Amino acid sequence: MGIGVLLIEYPGYGRSEGSPSQKNISHAFNAGYDYLVSRKDVDPNRIILFGRSVGGGAVCALASNKPSAALILQSTFTSVRSFASSFLAPGFLVRDPFDNLAVVSTYTSPILIIHGKNDDIIPFSHGKALYEKCLKGKLIVYDCSHNDCPPDYVIFWKDIETFLTNIGIIT
Repeated sequence: MGIGVLLIEYPGYGRSEGSPSQKNISHAFNAGYDYLVSRKDVDPNRIILFGRSVGGGAVCALASNKPSAALILQSTFTSVRSFASSFLAPGFLVRDPFDNLAVVSTYTSPILIIHGKNDDIIPFSHGKALYEKCLKGKLIVYDCSHNDCPPDYVIFWKDIETFLTNIGIIT
């Protein structure tokens, strides 16, 4: 597609030190973003934020305070608090809420929501609710669960390419 990618590892995962709190994850993503926009070969007006599952919370937190051309959320929740009870935890105990619904309701650039209709970890209702709150949203639904989404990577990347072409990021 002719695009570059910057992957950021959460603090406390893989080889990264620290703990994976909302504050630390947001700090890491902000540092990655600042590095990206400091590069002369990067057009800051064409940055796309992409988050899958928990990563959707991280990129929504970033989108709430850094400009971007588009946001892509795959298999992402409305907020951690909204589905904590399905893991037998009361919502008020959640220290790191990642309120994605609040972010998408004020985000002015295009948003692509991708979700499996049979998601057994983050229910499809979260993807639908996020889409319904978007100012400029598109929803793609696949017949899959959470960890097999997308079911076909050829179709998945074609869908993303079509979205990015339609909003003028790629030609």
